[in-house]
Amino acid sequence: MVPECIRVDLTRHIASKLGDLQDEARYSFKKELGPCDDWTSVPVYQKVTRIVTLLSGRVFVGRPLSREEEWIDINISYTLFCVRAKAAIEAYPAWMRDIVAPYLKEVKGLWEFKRRGAMLLKPMIDEMLAKEGSE
Repeated sequence: MVPECIRVDLTRHIASKLGDLQDEARYSFKKELGPCDDWTSVPVYQKVTRIVTLLSGRVFVGRPLSREEEWIDINISYTLFCVRAKAAIEAYPAWMRDIVAPYLKEVKGLWEFKRRGAMLLKPMIDEMLAKEGSE
């Protein structure tokens, strides 16, 4: 379901989001890299991670939420925890994974990030539903 939505709906509407993406690219590069008058050391992985998060956030949730630090941190942390959770689950034999996975701290961390993300999304979703109900 989700991959189909991304493949069909997002691809179909990408042209209408191009201006937003260009705007966000300018903003994110300026914010994360700043002016560079001289040779400057940059933690590339951290900066690129934040830039990608800002760009994807702009497409999926829009401003102002996409630029809120808590939203950015949740999205970056969720991605990192997914990798950790996968490794933690794979440390167990295949037959045990479904049993132990819910109790692993890495998996519990994923649920916490999802809960916090949902709390940040709730006002926006409530507003959309209220608009839809009043039409």
